[in-house]
Amino acid sequence: MKIILLLFLVILLNAKTLIATYEAKYGFFTIAKAKGIFEYNSTNYKIFTSIQTLGIAKTLSKNLTQTYSSIGIVKNGILIPKKYIATRKNN
Repeated sequence: MKIILLLFLVILLNAKTLIATYEAKYGFFTIAKAKGIFEYNSTNYKIFTSIQTLGIAKTLSKNLTQTYSSIGIVKNGILIPKKYIATRKNN
């Protein structure tokens, strides 16, 4: 039991999360916003990105939203995807 708890703690201590936000502008107008989350440890990773249109672009695209997810493993410092999911919705 102590070995499992120690292994769990080591994995948690090595995990990292990076979060980034971005706004797309056309002239003075913000037309979209995006948020990306990158979580990883020494063996696995997960990337999630969501994109939403704003203002006139939201109206013209019928409230377009997109999401992208990538889940995989880390091998020799290289990200190797196992699953990729992309969705696109108009409300």
